[in-house]
Amino acid sequence: MSLTVSPRPGVGNRAVAFTADGIAVVQALSSRKLAFQILSTAKRLGFEKAVQEVMLSDPKAGYRQALAVSIDGDWGAFTGFGTAPEKGHVKRGNLFCAGNGLKRGTLKALCSVQEEDPLKAVFLAALEAESKGGNLWPSTSASLVILGKSVVKYDIYSSDDPVFDMMVKARKVIASPPSPLY
Repeated sequence: MSLTVSPRPGVGNRAVAFTADGIAVVQALSSRKLAFQILSTAKRLGFEKAVQEVMLSDPKAGYRQALAVSIDGDWGAFTGFGTAPEKGHVKRGNLFCAGNGLKRGTLKALCSVQEEDPLKAVFLAALEAESKGGNLWPSTSASLVILGKSVVKYDIYSSDDPVFDMMVKARKVIASPPSPLY
């Protein structure tokens, strides 16, 4: 499962890729093409090595951030030196968080959430991040992908409050019994 929030419109079409094996996001200088390359490369190298190989072969890697998580929980992350501070990536339990261009304290807040259900956890993390100020520039778009027996994908292309609007859009999924792991 992936919830991506961005200060630029249409983050789902710019940065998020998924297959039956997992989800990848390449943000900052967004690239859905690189996200799909990570997923393809992960089939032979695993997610951690795939993220490193794909990102380090990209001439703009220093200005990008990538996070990829497999359906089984294998993961890899990369944060380029040229992405806007506050930046980095964190894993806590089954919650994987990455961000750049965040207000101070936001990254730590992302993974401070205590929630067993992964879907509720990602929304609580997003709300906690937004309460700490979120992005340096106001968030305007969001993309939610849930992999399971079927794929659920919701996009908020442009909004004054994309996290809230995503919660409204995905409310039936949120209210259902515990969601799939990823």
